[in-house]
Amino acid sequence: MYSRDLKKYLEGTFLKIFNMLESIQKETNIIAKTNRVDQNPLQRCLPIVKSTHFDCLPFESIEEILEFDLKVAIDDIFKSDFMIFVSQCGGHTKKENIIRVLKKVFGNKIAQECSWMGFRQNFRVGSLKLMDIIRDAINVNFPGTEKEFGEIASEWFRLAKQRYMREQKKETTQNPTI
Repeated sequence: MYSRDLKKYLEGTFLKIFNMLESIQKETNIIAKTNRVDQNPLQRCLPIVKSTHFDCLPFESIEEILEFDLKVAIDDIFKSDFMIFVSQCGGHTKKENIIRVLKKVFGNKIAQECSWMGFRQNFRVGSLKLMDIIRDAINVNFPGTEKEFGEIASEWFRLAKQRYMREQKKETTQNPTI
């Protein structure tokens, strides 16, 4: 029990430090642009998670979601990398940050088959380990309740069908068949 609390504390502390470094990097970039300095030595210090771990994103099937969730649950390094990946998505508000992460993780096509609670024969995403990780990573920058996170995520999944239909309509108008 004690080691689990310590691990959670260390992960939270790591994310806070990472976010502070990221903030310092942004400030340094602004200063560099105003002073016309081309190199930023802080960039070499930040751990940037390459997309090699996350090439499967956004998910395109329920099976991919379940495989990813299992991997995140059993592999601590993969979990840490995913937390860093989520924390790098950005956003000015909690809602914007949640939406940006969900867009990167779930494609609209598969998101329309999901719901937070699993109602109407949809796949339940609210109980996934990866959603807990997303929530925890976002709560480092934007503290809030599980309920608040769940409401925002639930709304995003609810509107997935509308976004997907809009995507399809846009594709057919850009690529009309002769």
